[in-house]
Amino acid sequence: MRMIIEGGSSAFERDFLALLDKHLAAGTVKIGADTTWTAQRAADLLVILPPAARGFLVAVLMDSGRADAVSLREAVGGDLRGVTGSLTKAVQRGARLGMWPDGMPAPVTVDYGERPNYRQAQRYLMTSSDVATFRTALENHRA
Repeated sequence: MRMIIEGGSSAFERDFLALLDKHLAAGTVKIGADTTWTAQRAADLLVILPPAARGFLVAVLMDSGRADAVSLREAVGGDLRGVTGSLTKAVQRGARLGMWPDGMPAPVTVDYGERPNYRQAQRYLMTSSDVATFRTALENHRA
């Protein structure tokens, strides 16, 4: 749930805060920053990403959010650690610049497959909602 309240009276503010206190105490309401990717946040990320990391993200996106690591290694010319590290740093930099809140998750996650102790990525994934959001951002970015 997202709420924006503007111009409420002081009586409304008192009543609203009392209601929040009641539900916070019961544990039914939690207040925190919205850490979902929006089209604007995705567009901002595309702008601040280094070219190789942007290419990596777009490759995962074009594979409908489920890109094989072998194909990605071929596409970027080898090791993926550099581009995934650049992606992580860009998300952190965006938070420092106030583009989105701290704790924003990376839009691409790694899947190590059935042998997680082997620690070599098998594929890279995006949620279906992030795929849709980043496609919109990419279309707007290219327009």
